[in-house]
Amino acid sequence: MPWRFRTESEHAQTVWVEPIVRVDNSLLQRDLARSGLGVVFLLSFVAERDLREGTLVPLFEGIEAEERSVHAVYPSPRHASAKVRAFVHSFKGPIGEPRGRNAARRNNSLRGAAPRP
Repeated sequence: MPWRFRTESEHAQTVWVEPIVRVDNSLLQRDLARSGLGVVFLLSFVAERDLREGTLVPLFEGIEAEERSVHAVYPSPRHASAKVRAFVHSFKGPIGEPRGRNAARRNNSLRGAAPRP
Protein backbone atom coordinates (compact mmCIF):
# COMPACT_ATOMS: atom_id res chain seq x y z
CA MET A 1 0.00 0.00 0.00
CA PRO A 2 1.60 3.31 -1.01
CA TRP A 3 1.82 6.37 1.22
CA ARG A 4 2.58 9.40 -0.93
CA PHE A 5 4.27 12.47 0.51
CA ARG A 6 5.64 15.80 -0.67
CA THR A 7 8.66 17.18 1.19
CA GLU A 8 9.23 20.85 2.01
CA SER A 9 11.32 21.11 -1.18
CA GLU A 10 8.26 19.83 -3.15
CA HIS A 11 9.99 16.50 -3.85
CA ALA A 12 7.44 13.69 -4.24
CA GLN A 13 8.16 10.51 -2.35
CA THR A 14 6.31 7.19 -2.08
CA VAL A 15 6.77 4.84 0.86
CA TRP A 16 5.41 1.31 0.50
CA VAL A 17 3.96 -0.21 3.65
CA GLU A 18 2.60 -3.69 4.25
CA PRO A 19 -0.24 -3.28 6.75
CA ILE A 20 -1.05 -5.95 9.31
CA VAL A 21 -4.63 -4.65 9.46
CA ARG A 22 -6.64 -2.83 6.79
CA VAL A 23 -9.61 -0.74 7.85
CA ASP A 24 -11.56 2.06 6.23
CA ASN A 25 -12.44 3.95 9.41
CA SER A 26 -10.04 6.58 10.70
CA LEU A 27 -11.36 6.36 14.27
CA LEU A 28 -10.62 2.62 14.29
CA GLN A 29 -7.15 3.33 12.84
CA ARG A 30 -6.54 5.78 15.66
CA ASP A 31 -7.71 3.25 18.25
CA LEU A 32 -5.45 0.55 16.79
CA ALA A 33 -2.47 2.90 17.01
CA ARG A 34 -3.38 3.75 20.61
CA SER A 35 -3.30 0.02 21.31
CA GLY A 36 0.25 -0.19 19.98
CA LEU A 37 -0.48 -2.03 16.75
CA GLY A 38 1.66 0.25 14.60
CA VAL A 39 1.86 3.45 12.61
CA VAL A 40 -1.24 5.05 11.09
CA PHE A 41 -1.87 7.76 8.54
CA LEU A 42 -4.58 10.11 9.87
CA LEU A 43 -6.12 13.46 9.15
CA SER A 44 -4.81 15.84 11.77
CA PHE A 45 -8.27 16.59 13.17
CA VAL A 46 -8.71 12.87 13.96
CA ALA A 47 -5.39 12.66 15.81
CA GLU A 48 -5.44 16.19 17.28
CA ARG A 49 -6.58 15.29 20.80
CA ASP A 50 -4.28 12.26 21.10
CA LEU A 51 -1.31 14.28 19.88
CA ARG A 52 -2.10 17.03 22.37
CA GLU A 53 -2.53 14.53 25.24
CA GLY A 54 0.54 12.52 24.22
CA THR A 55 -1.23 9.18 23.64
CA LEU A 56 0.05 9.34 20.05
CA VAL A 57 3.26 10.96 18.83
CA PRO A 58 3.65 12.68 15.44
CA LEU A 59 5.86 11.27 12.73
CA PHE A 60 7.03 12.76 9.43
CA GLU A 61 7.24 16.37 10.65
CA GLY A 62 7.68 18.83 7.77
CA ILE A 63 6.21 16.43 5.23
CA GLU A 64 2.74 16.88 3.74
CA ALA A 65 0.62 14.11 2.30
CA GLU A 66 -0.20 14.19 -1.37
CA GLU A 67 -3.58 15.78 -2.03
CA ARG A 68 -6.44 13.47 -2.91
CA SER A 69 -9.74 14.22 -4.58
CA VAL A 70 -13.23 13.27 -3.49
CA HIS A 71 -16.04 13.37 -6.01
CA ALA A 72 -19.79 13.51 -5.36
CA VAL A 73 -22.06 12.04 -8.02
CA TYR A 74 -25.62 13.28 -7.73
CA PRO A 75 -28.46 14.56 -9.91
CA SER A 76 -28.44 18.09 -11.21
CA PRO A 77 -28.59 20.57 -8.31
CA ARG A 78 -32.01 21.55 -9.59
CA HIS A 79 -33.30 18.00 -9.00
CA ALA A 80 -31.31 17.13 -5.87
CA SER A 81 -33.01 17.28 -2.48
CA ALA A 82 -32.08 20.00 0.00
CA LYS A 83 -30.25 17.37 2.08
CA VAL A 84 -28.09 16.32 -0.88
CA ARG A 85 -27.30 19.94 -1.77
CA ALA A 86 -26.37 20.68 1.87
CA PHE A 87 -24.15 17.58 2.04
CA VAL A 88 -22.32 18.46 -1.19
CA HIS A 89 -21.94 22.08 -0.08
CA SER A 90 -20.36 20.96 3.21
CA PHE A 91 -17.54 19.24 1.29
CA LYS A 92 -16.58 22.15 -0.94
CA GLY A 93 -12.99 23.11 -0.21
CA PRO A 94 -10.45 20.84 1.44
CA ILE A 95 -11.86 18.01 3.54
CA GLY A 96 -10.72 18.44 7.09
CA GLU A 97 -10.60 22.19 6.58
CA PRO A 98 -10.94 23.80 9.97
CA ARG A 99 -14.42 25.14 10.72
CA GLY A 100 -16.08 26.61 13.75
CA ARG A 101 -14.54 27.95 16.91
CA ASN A 102 -11.33 25.89 16.68
CA ALA A 103 -10.59 26.84 13.07
CA ALA A 104 -7.67 29.14 13.84
CA ARG A 105 -5.61 26.50 15.61
CA ARG A 106 -6.25 23.44 13.47
CA ASN A 107 -4.10 22.16 10.62
CA ASN A 108 -5.71 20.29 7.70
CA SER A 109 -2.70 18.17 6.80
CA LEU A 110 -2.45 14.42 7.08
CA ARG A 111 -0.18 13.10 9.78
CA GLY A 112 1.57 9.87 10.53
CA ALA A 113 1.15 8.93 14.17
CA ALA A 114 2.40 6.20 16.43
CA PRO A 115 1.67 5.15 20.00
CA ARG A 116 3.73 6.76 22.74
CA PRO A 117 6.72 4.47 23.44
